[in-house]
Formats: sequence, structure tokens, C-alpha cells
Amino acid sequence: MEVKSKRLKFKGKLDVPIESDLNIIISKGKFKGEYVSKVLEKTRLGLIIEYPKKDDELIPFKIGNFLFARYHTKDGNYEFETRLVASQKEPQPFLYVMNPFNIYKLQFRSYVRVDTMINAEAAEWDEEKEIDLLEKLPCKIINISGGGAALKTSKPFQKNKKLLLSFILPGQETPLENIVSNIIRCDKESEEEYKVILEYISIKDSDRDLIIHYTYSEQIRLKRKGLI
Repeated sequence: MEVKSKRLKFKGKLDVPIESDLNIIISKGKFKGEYVSKVLEKTRLGLIIEYPKKDDELIPFKIGNFLFARYHTKDGNYEFETRLVASQKEPQPFLYVMNPFNIYKLQFRSYVRVDTMINAEAAEWDEEKEIDLLEKLPCKIINISGGGAALKTSKPFQKNKKLLLSFILPGQETPLENIVSNIIRCDKESEEEYKVILEYISIKDSDRDLIIHYTYSEQIRLKRKGLI
């Protein structure tokens, strides 16, 4: 999926820790695409990263090539430029690249969506009631993105009504609470199950960043397993 984003120049220094996942972007040629990589080691001048592959084939790079990479964190999403300094194909393939420069922070206008299974609570939003007094319905998030989610519920919800959604992302401890969402569609799947499509209309930037980080991490995990 092509993900549209707005780029804002980032003036600070970007620290990319060891074990961080990266997406290496090739914009043209036979190997055009986006490939998963990981930071293996760091030096004062650069990063040693996992050698990107396509169908188990090492992608050919030339020393001095400029590379573009995306790095997704819980605090934000970044794109940066780097340059290939050295490479090794055997016995352990890796690339040695310069520290990030020409760094941009990304603001997404469309989002990666992944299938999942997350326990959640949903409540119809009634502005005349205190949030704590709203009836909360247990449900499951079956796919999610930085822009919305799909739920499986045991009761129907009316299109264009507002819903408050609360859940904890896998690997996190802090709940994302009361995300105000608009009900786009509600489909009856069986006598006791409904699929509800939501679009977030009021969400903290920090909560959205956590969701985007989760979706990209999950996408990278699935790519490593060859499932997508």
C-alpha cells in the first residue's frame, strides 16, 4: 500500500537505537520498493544495518550510493537520507551507512492497516452523560490503522453516531482511552456478531503515533515471516 504523508524538516539529531527496524526505500529500477532492515550496531559516524533482500536475494548496492530510510517510533515517524560507506555479503551480510541527515518528520494523510485481534471497549457517546457513566461494550479490534479501526461486536451501532474506543496495544501497558470515532458502517455478520468500521475524529497525537508504530512493526514482523 502506498502511504501518503506530509514531510516537515526536522532540525534535531535523530538517534536510531540498536535493534530499531528500518524501511529502506528504493525509488526506481528493478528493485524499486520498500525493504525491511534493522540496526545491528552503531559507531560514532554511522550505523551497521541488516542487508536488505528481495526474495532471499541480496539487493545490489554500490559504495557511495545515497539511500532513503523510514524509521517509526512511539514518539514520531521519520524519513532520512544516508550514504553507503561499506558492505559485506559473507558470512554475515550487512551495510555500513552514515548517520542520518536530511531528516524529515512525517505527518500521514493515509495509513498502513493491519489485521489484528485486540480486546477493546466501545461506548456510544452521549454528550449529556459523564464518560464514566456510559455503558461500555467489550469488543475486539480486528484491523487497525492510524486513521481508524474495524471492530467485531455483539450488538449493532448506528451509522454516523459517535463511539468512544479504549484499548491497550500489544506490547504496551498504558491504555489508549476514549478515542472519539465516527461509525462509517455497521454490517451484520451473524445473529450475534456485527462488524463496525470506525474513523477516528478526535485522537491524541501521541496515541496516533503509538498506533502507527504498532502497525509498521506488525507489518515488518509479517514481512520477515514471508506472510505479506
